[in-house]
Amino acid sequence: MRRSTTILPHQSRLELAAKLRQRSLRPVVEAVRRGEPADAPVVVELDVTTFCDLACPECISGGLLNNGRFSDHKLLTLAAEMAEAGVKAVILIGGGEPLLHPAVGRVMEILAQRDVAIGLTTNGTQIHRYLEQIADCVLWTRVSVDAASPEIYNLFRPRRGGTRDAFSAVIANIQALADAKQGILGYSFLLMARRDAATSRILHHNFGDVANAARLARDLGCDYIEFKPEYDLGHHLVAQPEELRVSLRGELSEAVALQTDSFHVIAPPHLSRVLLGEPLDQPKSYRSCPTTELRTLLTPSGAYLCPYHRGNPSARYGDPAELGFRALWDSPERRRASRRIDPSNDCGFNCIRHESNEWLLVDDDPIAVVDDYDSFI
Repeated sequence: MRRSTTILPHQSRLELAAKLRQRSLRPVVEAVRRGEPADAPVVVELDVTTFCDLACPECISGGLLNNGRFSDHKLLTLAAEMAEAGVKAVILIGGGEPLLHPAVGRVMEILAQRDVAIGLTTNGTQIHRYLEQIADCVLWTRVSVDAASPEIYNLFRPRRGGTRDAFSAVIANIQALADAKQGILGYSFLLMARRDAATSRILHHNFGDVANAARLARDLGCDYIEFKPEYDLGHHLVAQPEELRVSLRGELSEAVALQTDSFHVIAPPHLSRVLLGEPLDQPKSYRSCPTTELRTLLTPSGAYLCPYHRGNPSARYGDPAELGFRALWDSPERRRASRRIDPSNDCGFNCIRHESNEWLLVDDDPIAVVDDYDSFI
């Protein structure tokens, strides 16, 4: 089952508000701008399992891990129901590692057969188990590595149970997927600095691996490497000391110099705010989030309005392990949950869909339609 894909200019992948102007999305976008509910979300983020084989100390979902998964039958049923409802794209993601679920390969096949675009975020340790399905069915795969050497990898991404490191296996898996892939393959690098709890003194960091990671990603055959700033457990950007910012600017310059026509270095706009030492909060003047009509999150512990509120009872609107997808999406509880979350009060962190919300809430900005190019809004 081979799937065609459009390879985007890589920085445009991060321009989420612009994606809302695509032709096929015009009906739902216009409805949402009028304040009407969407018949179905455009994108579903699907946590197939909460189990993970790594024990990353800085994991933002650490408190939600290893607490259950969807049954095989339920997961396969959800996949078919989402396609039937008109969902355009599904991201296999999660606090856990999605490739640990025994039915995830079949889920990819079901979605691909129904022309639902698939994205995958993975720690890379299990790619070999589903290499054929990922290569044939998935439009983009992002592998979270955060290092370029076993030493740094083991500091920030140790295996659960203290067994041998996974770095060499992950690199081998990336290489194998690069050789077989039809879609986009990315090497994800989250910039992290571990601090002493009492003094805030930096004990370890991975900033010195930036240029080498770009070189490794390019040599492996990745399409891009993405550098992302550090967040705290509340999704707020973490400020970095001047010495690390100076070091990082040099490393990033070296990484950018490695770009080719087929390999790109990308970063979200808010990384520059960290580099410049600018204020890191993102105040919001609006009190509702129209993006929650276009995207949603399903997990074994519940359905949530968005991944920033994964595990937040106020943003939970039902149990996908018990209800069908259509019943969940159409439920009055989802409407109530959307009214409970006030972005001006509850979302002071850096939301990557802030610009999308601002545009959706401006009634007099006409929709300049463009041809379809990316369902992952």
